[in-house]
Amino acid sequence: MSRLGARRTEILMMVAEGNKDGEIATRLNVSHGVIKREMQWITAILDVPNRTAAVVKALQEGYLDLESLEVRHFWDKEEQ
Repeated sequence: MSRLGARRTEILMMVAEGNKDGEIATRLNVSHGVIKREMQWITAILDVPNRTAAVVKALQEGYLDLESLEVRHFWDKEEQ
């Protein structure tokens, strides 16, 4: 298992897929604050300045698998 742990890896996977903190919180049934705090831990553990850099580093170090990501594109979102 990665140094992030299963839950943080799951959160980072959702970030890599294009989900916002609120969407991740809803999917995991936790508060928005919990996700923000977990992202702070993730960036600290990976020693990166932001979520984008965290995803890049996690992909480079093998914590995330590019082939398993369900990447969403901006045109896939329904208009609200």
